[in-house]
Amino acid sequence: MTTSCTYTDYLRAIRQIKTLKAKLWMAASTKGNLDPEVIAISQDIDGYVVVVQNYWRSHRDKYRLG
Repeated sequence: MTTSCTYTDYLRAIRQIKTLKAKLWMAASTKGNLDPEVIAISQDIDGYVVVVQNYWRSHRDKYRLG
């Protein structure tokens, strides 16, 4: 089941992904890839990726090239 997502939700998710990506890189480079903090940040990013996917899934017909 997918939930509908607004353009504002989409933009917020993109911003969060970018922010968390930088935080993830810093944490992973200092603590290692398997550190619980690194894993938690990665899981947060995954959640925002799902929001972006849901946005594109719910709007795909609008953006389809034909």
